[in-house]
Amino acid sequence: MPIQSDWIGFPTLYYLPVPQTIESIQLIRGGSSLLYGPEPGPVVNYVTRKPPSDRELAGRSDQVFGNHNLWSSYNEVGGTSGSWDYLANIGHRESDGERRNADYRVNSSDLHLGYALAPRQHLALDVHAYRSDNGEAGRLSLPQYQADEDTVPGPFNRTWVDRYTAALSYDGWLNDSTEITSKLWFGYQDLVHRTASAFVPPQPPPANTTIDNQKFHYSGLDTRVLRKWGEGSAFTAGFVLYDSNSPWKQTVDGDLRADRNDHDGTPRLRQQRGNEYWALFAENVFRFGRFHIVPSVRYEREHLDVTETVRPPNLTRPLIDQDYRRSVPLWGLGFGNDFGRGHETYVNISQGYRPLRWLDVAGPFGNLNVAENQPDPAESTSFEAGVHGWPKRGFYYDVSLFQTNFKNRLESRQLNATDVINVNTGDTRHRGLEAQSEYDLLADGSRGEDGQHLVLFANLA
Repeated sequence: MPIQSDWIGFPTLYYLPVPQTIESIQLIRGGSSLLYGPEPGPVVNYVTRKPPSDRELAGRSDQVFGNHNLWSSYNEVGGTSGSWDYLANIGHRESDGERRNADYRVNSSDLHLGYALAPRQHLALDVHAYRSDNGEAGRLSLPQYQADEDTVPGPFNRTWVDRYTAALSYDGWLNDSTEITSKLWFGYQDLVHRTASAFVPPQPPPANTTIDNQKFHYSGLDTRVLRKWGEGSAFTAGFVLYDSNSPWKQTVDGDLRADRNDHDGTPRLRQQRGNEYWALFAENVFRFGRFHIVPSVRYEREHLDVTETVRPPNLTRPLIDQDYRRSVPLWGLGFGNDFGRGHETYVNISQGYRPLRWLDVAGPFGNLNVAENQPDPAESTSFEAGVHGWPKRGFYYDVSLFQTNFKNRLESRQLNATDVINVNTGDTRHRGLEAQSEYDLLADGSRGEDGQHLVLFANLA
């Protein structure tokens, strides 16, 4: 389930799960990443913890205190009783920060309620709530920092984020070889910035501030089927539907401490933005003894629309009424060969695609007619070859070479005082080496079975 503000139109993160709720973080690379999205590079998957299965009631409470009035609190209860399982948590973090107007207050809560319909079928409801309120002390130039590192050029600036998501999911095995998973989610995010021009005393404060409010209403459905067949082969196929709408308001206010919901000032920008997106995907693992092949495909359709009723007053361009559509096929192909004791070589080639965003197809702050600002989406082809393995208990290594070719990279180019255009600047190539190894000193014999580990690791890039 995507956690960006808007998965396609505005894929910026203002929310992350609380660390204590995370069981593991996966990096899904190569063609297999096409099962989760079109973006090039690895998919970052936050796997959240499940309720304890061995007791009816369990809990934890973490309290951390530090300088600048830091307080971080996390509290959780959960368990399993019969066919039901549950998990609930409340988190809070706050600090005054190291400079004036660098304070923050963050509240979060998650609720999970699950029911086992049958021994291998599970239905769950998950609700996630998040709210943050933080000052923005302002970025410092090098001369400002050298003169006074405690300078605050943004003493009145602030950001507020509210995010709420509810998801209903089903996971069930129809038989020993076929699994169906499906998730339906709805959510809302309210993002508000209060931003005034930077100033440093003895300069006088600015005469007004801008209240920038973006709301995101989103919903999605992800359904996939896994079918195991043959000797270790497996086929996965599915689809995802995603829809969102996002009204965007900017208001100029004479009160530098105006409330986040104050839109009584002078309208500077009014836009209604929409996004309709769907994708089909499939992957199959073919195993032939110690050798395997993994082809992956994804076909997606992107539709963005932007309608403007108020433009910035310093511009003379027409009001924006933009409609953008694009279909993109993507593919990936992986190879692997097991050899020796616990070693494997691997090679993968995969395509990626950066969907265009609302600001790409309808940037509102230039005088240029957006119909003349239509860059091609950036596309990528990645190549990777390596070897990894578990040659003995507790020891793991991975070494790989990679090259990623980007086509039609996007760049914002300033044409004059008011006009900024997004253009395709050309192609780039990236090459590298990645290596890692780790050894668990407690993995020999019976040690390590009870969850105790002492791990030495090294990474090279």
